[in-house]
Amino acid sequence: QVRMVARGRPARMLRFVLLGAALGAAKCMAVRGAAAAPRAPASRTAPRAATARCLIRAAVEAEAVASLRNGEERRRLADVEPLEPGQAITQLEVPAGAAPSGVSDFVAQELGETMSTARKLVRKGIVYVNGLRARNEDMVQPGDTVAMLPRLEKGEAQPTPQARTPSDEQPGFQPGFSDEQPGFQPGFWQSAGAMPSAELLTTTREQLSEILGGSGRASMVWDCLRAGEDPMCASSVTEKTKGMLALAGLGVTRAGSLSEQTVTRDGTVKLLVRLSDGLEVETVLIPWTERGRTTICVSSQVGCAQACTFCATGKMGRLRSLTAEEIVLQTYFGRQVCRELGMPPLEGVVFMGMGEPADNADAVVVAARTLGDDSRFRISRSRVTISTVGPTPEAFGSLARAGCVLAWSVHAADDGLRRKLVPTTRFTMAELRDGLRDALLSLPKNARQCMIEVVLIEGVNDEPRHAAELLSFLEPLVTATRHAKVMVDLIPYNAVDHADAFHKPSFERVRSYQQVLKAGGVFTFVRATRGDDGDAACGQLATRKASAVRGMAKAAAAAEL
Repeated sequence: QVRMVARGRPARMLRFVLLGAALGAAKCMAVRGAAAAPRAPASRTAPRAATARCLIRAAVEAEAVASLRNGEERRRLADVEPLEPGQAITQLEVPAGAAPSGVSDFVAQELGETMSTARKLVRKGIVYVNGLRARNEDMVQPGDTVAMLPRLEKGEAQPTPQARTPSDEQPGFQPGFSDEQPGFQPGFWQSAGAMPSAELLTTTREQLSEILGGSGRASMVWDCLRAGEDPMCASSVTEKTKGMLALAGLGVTRAGSLSEQTVTRDGTVKLLVRLSDGLEVETVLIPWTERGRTTICVSSQVGCAQACTFCATGKMGRLRSLTAEEIVLQTYFGRQVCRELGMPPLEGVVFMGMGEPADNADAVVVAARTLGDDSRFRISRSRVTISTVGPTPEAFGSLARAGCVLAWSVHAADDGLRRKLVPTTRFTMAELRDGLRDALLSLPKNARQCMIEVVLIEGVNDEPRHAAELLSFLEPLVTATRHAKVMVDLIPYNAVDHADAFHKPSFERVRSYQQVLKAGGVFTFVRATRGDDGDAACGQLATRKASAVRGMAKAAAAAEL
């Protein structure tokens, strides 16, 4: 049985268990035998001694078998496949007089890395001792040769190693090693060719762990980002981690900065975020004191190409789409402002700011997943809502990949009226509804949530007959998606400069519209107007001096040419 168990990796554990058991049993029996020799009969002491001898013999035999098989099974350095041109194996000799140590300890000392990173390198088969693949429990003695393979990450090119000279003041350089050997890098985060390409605010915890050389460092950084704190300025982040971030070129300020914030009478805060190219987007923080949380309304584009007649953003046109990091940056600044102003914690995100999310679907999906990731921003996906006018039937499916709540800006069920309100409409409302239905059916049953948004404009689309048309229009959607939660969000119109012909409906007209939908069994609520005195309400977001913004965009485009 010992021979059979000792064939694989469990042999290493078995031999320690057997040796410990044998030594413990022998010591215990010796003490008991000495104490009880005058009284105990020889017939009972002999079996105990025999048992101890059997245990020791079995442990020694297991050790011999395991050592033999380990030597046979371990990969040899001579069997390593030929390396690419420019790559070399680094070999280090343990100096004479050095104290014996574990191979992981030796590697960690030479690399200047943490033990977790050193153990990871050994597990990956990069380290060889005396020509055999090393294991973390191995010991190195003076005179042993430790070889290191080039640390090539999957799918990435390994940079050409450069010879180190004694003048190189790098961590991990040890006098006495041959200068002809390729130099060690203190960590693969220092090598541009081996560093994973990522942005700080959208990098996953696993990616950041690889860049920083440990999950603990990644957790420290994300704890700061989650709270809206710059890790480069945080006292909770070690200086070594800050240095790694700097060397990797990762930083919050790369994507943009917070240039202005305005607080309205009801406590709504409008933020002006300046991007790295000089363009600006607006973001709104909406505190709900009675609910104990704050919701942020983020932008996905600079301007918008949908040209809704009642929206200030539509007047700007689309200048460019935001990257996923620029979208997440708004939430980062939102949490920073909430902490500084003592607002309720930010626990909800709505993509209802500047821009059409469906025209920037890939970046929006990445940003939404980042916000809803438990290891990053930890915002429940049920509280992340992505709103779209539905440029195409397929747009709903592209946004459904985020796994968040979908919101459709309908505004009118009639095709003719809808085209007047949203001039860029190219598909019928029935075609768009079918696209939304397919998107909802592609989601798990417990994630099928949909919000139908209607901006009510006095004398345009706020009459009871418009509500009846919407109720009839939604019936096939509700029937086809029985497990979906479909609700209607009524938004009283907020005045903008270029659409002064429109007016906000009275409370009575809004209530009458709502009653028609409720009577039809559709859950309907009226959105509370927040921040309208500071142009922060729905439909009022637009960066001022649009002509100047266009000029900067044209200048940037000319510079690229």
